[in-house]
Amino acid sequence: MEEVIKQIQKKIVKLLRTENRQPLSVNSKDNCSELARLTGCWIMKKCPTSKASILKGRKILKTRKSHDLLIVEDHGISYIIDPAVWQFFKTKRTILIGQTTNSTNCLIIANKIYGGDWQISEKFGIKKYDPAKLIKIVNTNIKQSK
Repeated sequence: MEEVIKQIQKKIVKLLRTENRQPLSVNSKDNCSELARLTGCWIMKKCPTSKASILKGRKILKTRKSHDLLIVEDHGISYIIDPAVWQFFKTKRTILIGQTTNSTNCLIIANKIYGGDWQISEKFGIKKYDPAKLIKIVNTNIKQSK
């Protein structure tokens, strides 16, 4: 799974740099929802037996901001993935922010890293989202942030 996450991170970085050469911290801003779901689509396509959920946080890093993370459960391990991690942590080198053997611990890990209030907001379904539409929204958000 970690190798799949690395491959998807490369796709995300490429996507975030499609419209302009701004830093990832700029282009990932206000795209966490779409990026979390897009990452979920890509992971579920490569690993169809895994399960995924969206984790929603509010009042992140003592702000009024909300943030979405992706939790992927595969072979007894829960991976916490933040495809927009650069929005808050400019120098992070990976979108994999943690892993645990218990999905409940994901809430604790998210709170330790980001603060705020976290809850599982939805069970992820690959058929629920259209990757092409999510990519279009990300590109539109990047254009509008100039």
